[in-house]
Amino acid sequence: VEETRKWAQLSRAVYDRTMQSFGTDGYFYESFHYFGFAFRWAIRYFDVHKQVTGEDLYIPMKSKLAGMKYFAMHSILPDGENVFDFADVGDGSLNRNGTSKRESLYGEYDILHRLAAVYRDPEAQAIGDFILNDTKLGTREPMWAFINRDSGVNPASLSQVPLYHHFEDNDTIFWRSDWTKKATAFAFRSAPPEGHHAAKLASQIPDWRQNTGHAHPDANSFIIWANGRYLTGDTGYLGIKQTDDHNTILVNGRGQEAEGVYEMFKAVPNQRLDKVRIAESWASPQFFYARGEAANGYFPALGLRKFDRHFLYVAPDYFLVWDELETKEPSKFTFMLNADREITLAGTSADLVNGEAALRVVRFSPSEAHSEVVPQNVQARGLPGSVDKGESEQRGVQLRTTNLSPTAKTEFLHLLQVTNLKTGTPRISFGDQTEPFFSVVLANGDRDNVCLNSANCSSVSDARRLIVRQSKDKKINRLMWQNATRINSGTVTVMESSRSVSGSIRLLQNGKLSGYISSETGAQLRLVLPIVPNKLFVNGVAVKFEKNGTLVSMLIAPGQNLVEIE
Repeated sequence: VEETRKWAQLSRAVYDRTMQSFGTDGYFYESFHYFGFAFRWAIRYFDVHKQVTGEDLYIPMKSKLAGMKYFAMHSILPDGENVFDFADVGDGSLNRNGTSKRESLYGEYDILHRLAAVYRDPEAQAIGDFILNDTKLGTREPMWAFINRDSGVNPASLSQVPLYHHFEDNDTIFWRSDWTKKATAFAFRSAPPEGHHAAKLASQIPDWRQNTGHAHPDANSFIIWANGRYLTGDTGYLGIKQTDDHNTILVNGRGQEAEGVYEMFKAVPNQRLDKVRIAESWASPQFFYARGEAANGYFPALGLRKFDRHFLYVAPDYFLVWDELETKEPSKFTFMLNADREITLAGTSADLVNGEAALRVVRFSPSEAHSEVVPQNVQARGLPGSVDKGESEQRGVQLRTTNLSPTAKTEFLHLLQVTNLKTGTPRISFGDQTEPFFSVVLANGDRDNVCLNSANCSSVSDARRLIVRQSKDKKINRLMWQNATRINSGTVTVMESSRSVSGSIRLLQNGKLSGYISSETGAQLRLVLPIVPNKLFVNGVAVKFEKNGTLVSMLIAPGQNLVEIE
């Protein structure tokens, strides 16, 4: 039938463009909801097209789809019922509080089972099985789920699935402590709406009409889940996109261009959006750091020259959120954090409370600012065809902090601590500032001396970031650094390396040391330890080393290395 031939030609042409423009890292920018809603049709097409023509479109898409299993796994929150709600998915706090549920959320594990079968991928099989068996997220098509799972692909152990992953095209990083329901999990995002690949490619395809209606103005935003609760983050599927629906920054009450409509990015040049990015990051099970650059995503009239957000996690103790802000003219800046249920405010600190769990927020800078708690009102999505005509509704509350006097340059520095209100978690606080450090005082009296800026660190280290933890008797029991060849403590060089390395080393309660050291090229490393070393294990294997008292010398291989010292 001639019409059939024309349809086949048209669909193949459409998929040629679809495959070309598809993100390169497996992340789906429209949200986890739309990943399942949309991509199940792609694998149906790939299967039918191969059966009819013999052309296997899975082959050219292999590298692009390789990370999709990680997108699916990391998007699901530890409770196995909710997800990281970047972009258009769910109704935010209304879903999580059990107030409203407009639409069921699906895990679509059949997609991952099909990819596992095609690529013989044990990890994809394991993740598909996990969503099927260990979450409350089902599938729209049980028949296809039955057909797609190939029992000949043995699933990997879930412990093989990485606990953190950076989607570099879509510049979103997920981290979690483990794969259990008790895990702490968070995500940080700073990216163009469809990713860097699409931003660069759009000008080369004249017939491409980008549709970014499901993307949000969420550059330099983050979501945190801990103690079995969603502590701070996003607001779900929206009919009108606003920057103040997210954990980010406003300048003179305005946000990222061109908010206030459903498809806000339509007229914003991709050349500018492509400059929104995660500029650097480093992660280990003990420490996480990312720096996002978002200034180019804001209205040009705001004159925003710099909005760099530094997001750190010192596991399992606290987060630091440090914002560097600069405008052409003196401006007022507003720092925002969303909470699902309630916020109690007391001076420079606030508790974002969700049941027995809370996120304690302590402001260090600016010293003079106005903080308030306001309803988080959003315009919800309308019916298909009039999605921007939804009703206004409240989805939780928001903490807002604004500098009192307009300034062209300022910083926000906040400490965030996960607490358990039932057990009364002791407070962590900022201590006195001592150049080049400021200090964080832990509940047990330990003190973290924190240097967030390489220029400030230069007197003691060439590290980009450095945290030195000392006990009450001034002994170092934890060391965290990023990209350094030397670290001094007083007159003693406690770390010296032939090449730049990043690391996190801590003294355990059993008197042993454990941590992670990363190097791009490998390095010769010398460490002064708080113990006399007898055995050294790297990635679980005993290795030879040299020692002189508490000084140990070792070789570090390229990549990330688990280092254990007895």
